[in-house]
Amino acid sequence: RDLRGPCPTRASMDTHSIDDAASMLAPFPKRAPVLTAGVQLPAGVDFLRGDAEPMHVKASPNGIKGAYGILAGDPGRIAKIAALFDDPAEVATNRGFTVWRGQLDGVNVFAAAHGIGSASAAIVFEELALLGCHTLIRVGTCGSLQAGMRVGDVVVSTGCIRDDGTTRAYLPAEFPAVASHELVTALRLATMGAEGDRPPWVGVTHCKGSFYSEVPGYVPDAAAADARWAAWVGGGAVATEMEGAALFAIGGARNMRTGMVLAVLGVTKKGPGAADESTAEAVASILTDSEEAAAGKTRAIRAAVDALRVVIRHDVTAATAGAAKRVEDRVPAAVPLAAPRAAKASTTRHCPHHGHCHAPAIGIIAVGAAAFGALAALAATAALRRAD
Repeated sequence: RDLRGPCPTRASMDTHSIDDAASMLAPFPKRAPVLTAGVQLPAGVDFLRGDAEPMHVKASPNGIKGAYGILAGDPGRIAKIAALFDDPAEVATNRGFTVWRGQLDGVNVFAAAHGIGSASAAIVFEELALLGCHTLIRVGTCGSLQAGMRVGDVVVSTGCIRDDGTTRAYLPAEFPAVASHELVTALRLATMGAEGDRPPWVGVTHCKGSFYSEVPGYVPDAAAADARWAAWVGGGAVATEMEGAALFAIGGARNMRTGMVLAVLGVTKKGPGAADESTAEAVASILTDSEEAAAGKTRAIRAAVDALRVVIRHDVTAATAGAAKRVEDRVPAAVPLAAPRAAKASTTRHCPHHGHCHAPAIGIIAVGAAAFGALAALAATAALRRAD
């Protein structure tokens, strides 16, 4: 089962690629981010303890400064992520929860560690929501579950099998844990790598509550465990990891956009039609950190940063359009923003994303309208930066 898509040739996402990718997010809701957490606390409860700093993530809104973040389990990976930011600086480290901040395209962003497993990660996701964060991309590692997958491949998760335990404290088992569609699209575009890169795998991933339980024959009820793994693989799950379900479930409950990109470290299951490995081979595949695995981690980190830039560009465009509309609404009807020529019949033009579209003939745009658009863009960008 090949769930991969085409792989265009490019080394990295330049400004033009970011703009193109952001335009492809146009069908998604255009909302300018606001720093209001989607958290309704019981009366009298203050998880920030009055000092605007959570119990575990020792950072305040003024400390992280931004509402867009990239997350990873390994604290050592946070500095590597922040190295791709402009003006990176370490904010805090407490109990392994390391936080750095910086900027992407002039907008404040951050990178934070969440530890191993959904229980640890859920604490970080909740406290980032309390701090007003609204867009989170997790960069992680995984074991593959489908035939044809290799160490170093990259996976974009569309949703998680909730086999973790933690999310049952939040939602009934029937409730799905799904990624935000715009982040799936942005990550899908960002993982279309350079020539020679293998295409990304895009699909449902499995989120487990125990790392070692995936080793064949290692748990007491091995027959039941093997049957469950066969179900996940047969149902089309592409990879297994340990934090995605908490990210998606809490993101939905707290009104945050969430996405996840993973690097394949080992072959957990070979998938339908492939011969099973011995237990020794499976363990060696899972625990060996090869050059291919290291390259996959680097590619996943770069994809997360590129995807965040795409989403930021999309949000800035949305904020610009909203500012322009608000200004236009305040302009008296007697003062036109443009002086069109005599109307012409509609013409047909080719749209690179939607085929042939009907578009009206273009009139003369007044100089004042161009200035108005530029000022609206600057005002929206400035407002977004102030909000962050």
